[in-house]
Formats: sequence, structure tokens, C-alpha cells
Amino acid sequence: TGTTPPSIVLSATGRRSGTYFYIDLVWSGARGTSVDLYLNDRFRRTSTNNGRTTLTISSPTATSYRVKVCETGSTVCSNVATVDVAVATASGAAP
Repeated sequence: TGTTPPSIVLSATGRRSGTYFYIDLVWSGARGTSVDLYLNDRFRRTSTNNGRTTLTISSPTATSYRVKVCETGSTVCSNVATVDVAVATASGAAP
């Protein structure tokens, strides 16, 4: 029997503050000490595998963003989460 790859589960929420857009990522199931973060199918950066991080986008131009988390150097990835800029919560506003 082969080894089943881990199931990485990702959730993402967006928030705005001035001209910045923040995507808060929360995940579980990734192995290793770091993970690779992807934004709209492009590598964004490597982050510590602590289950959460925030991506910052200055002056967002897209109407939505797709994000995923992968084990570093691997094709083992989470689900793709989509964050809609138009429905993002303004910083400090009640949900």
C-alpha cells in the first residue's frame, strides 16, 4: 500500500484598509516546517508552517484572488480558496 498524501485544508478571508487588501489564510494538514503560498497561480512567498499568515496586496487591481498553500518544494497542495475584493470586510468594521 502506498502512502496517502496529507490533506491540506485552507480557508481565506479578505479585509480592506485604505489602499491595501489583506488576505488572512488559515490552514491545517501541511507537513514540514514551511509552506509555499500561491496567489492567482503564482508563487508569492514561503512562510512558516504555523497554520496562519496574511498576504498583503497594495492597491488591488483584481476583483477576486485565488490562494493556495503547498508543502514547500512539493505538489501537495490545499484546496484553492477564492477571496472577493468587493465583499471584503473593511478593517475595524463589524462582520
